[in-house]
Amino acid sequence: MAEGKGWKERIISPSKREWESVIDDLQKEFGKDLFEAGYDKDELTKLQWAFSEAIYNKVKHGNEFNPEKKTRVRWKVTGTGVEVKVKDEGKTFDYAKALKEAEKKEDAIAPVAILESWNPKDCGAGLAITLRNLGRKSVSYDEGGREVSLKYKRPKKPMSIFLVQE
Repeated sequence: MAEGKGWKERIISPSKREWESVIDDLQKEFGKDLFEAGYDKDELTKLQWAFSEAIYNKVKHGNEFNPEKKTRVRWKVTGTGVEVKVKDEGKTFDYAKALKEAEKKEDAIAPVAILESWNPKDCGAGLAITLRNLGRKSVSYDEGGREVSLKYKRPKKPMSIFLVQE
């Protein structure tokens, strides 16, 4: 999906005190777009989690809850897939190392166990859940780790064939 028509964009700069409500509002807007595009409950849950986790990581780790730094959130929802890009104004980081650490967690712990024991101070759990839910190839980083991209391609539904006997 090339950027252009159909993309939504929001610029946020929440402080540590207000980040939850800001991300919650964005997640609701994103969820409405998914619902209107016909995504089922399982897809909604997975995609909304990944969406909010990507924003949270950029606000917390990238911009360090600094309200003077902006986080740019862009998304496009179609009937065939979703693309999300979240960019911070923080320092670069070793995203390959972060992905490897998250993959270790993702391989070692079932998603339900991660959710049950998840602590916001436990870095990497959200990315591990995202990798488990959307697949390893769904997450990529650009600009020294300042921008994360999430891509989800909807699986094609099997076609039903009904045979009628005369």
